[in-house]
Amino acid sequence: MRVFRGVAALVAIFGLVLQYGVLVATSPDLFLWMTFKFVSFFTILTNTLIALAFALPLFRPGTLFERPAVRMAVAAYAVVMVVIYAVILAPLEPPHEGANLVANTVLHRVTPALYLFDWLVSRGKGKLRWSDAWKLLIAPLIYGLYTLLHGPLSGFYPYPFFNVPKDGLGQVMLNLAGIVLFFYAVGLVLVAIGHAIAWRMAQIRPPS
Repeated sequence: MRVFRGVAALVAIFGLVLQYGVLVATSPDLFLWMTFKFVSFFTILTNTLIALAFALPLFRPGTLFERPAVRMAVAAYAVVMVVIYAVILAPLEPPHEGANLVANTVLHRVTPALYLFDWLVSRGKGKLRWSDAWKLLIAPLIYGLYTLLHGPLSGFYPYPFFNVPKDGLGQVMLNLAGIVLFFYAVGLVLVAIGHAIAWRMAQIRPPS
């Protein structure tokens, strides 16, 4: 698995660097403003977490990213990112081409798939608790509140469901609540899957 995780980390980093390069080449914004917008997308933050989750344990065993609850949280973020992009965002975007198509595919499909596969086959899922589904909500809540705070100051809302000037604060808060509940539901499903896999592995493990 070390080789797989090393390659997967490189794939995740490649996707992030390529997407940033596309933004640099196509954006008329100033460098700092462009960079701010880049790191304001949940997709970028999630792929960064995936890259860290793959890479850091290879160099420093025992890191935070090896804890079952943290690994499950990153898997939940990946699932939500993929679903929201496929259902809500992709239909609103024009067709991607060239390097942008490659970067988009890596960030929204390849990297999440690699991480979810790694999570499914890794050990430790039997240690997950149902309360871990609540704990994974901290990051999405912070991200949502951060977006709503900087939006009025920056005028930039990375996603249409956070666009306060267009939809109003009340609707956006409802959107945020719905998204948070979706995160929680995904977390519960992943905990259940983790327990089921751990139970199955215990059944087929030969007696010592």
